[in-house]
Amino acid sequence: VTLSSAPVVDQGAGGTGAWRTDLRRGLTPAFAVINLTAPTTGEIVAADGTRKIKVLSYVVVAGVASNLTWKSSSVALSGAMPLALNGGIAAAPIAPGAGHWIETSVNGNLNLTVTGAGAIAGHLSYVYEV
Repeated sequence: VTLSSAPVVDQGAGGTGAWRTDLRRGLTPAFAVINLTAPTTGEIVAADGTRKIKVLSYVVVAGVASNLTWKSSSVALSGAMPLALNGGIAAAPIAPGAGHWIETSVNGNLNLTVTGAGAIAGHLSYVYEV
């Protein structure tokens, strides 16, 4: 059995793959910055009234020991992930249409709850999809 990924096209300058679009479903990844301090729940990606947020990749680094929990608004999408001082976690990129790491409910914000009193930084890629 041969498996293949969704057909894609480069949309970046000079075909560098800066943006890739899934031609079957018209999905172009978007990107968000993670920059939180103090124990808090921060909105990383705003809700869409008719679609889910599907996370394709993420990288998070903790400037302080902390637990991280991904949430769809207030509902946990992950368990509390403990990070040590200067520790990090990464979820490798997945092509749109090939899968995703986590997803919110329709009209749910993608939030990140952190417990440590210090800087939490990173970035993620995502798509909005029904």
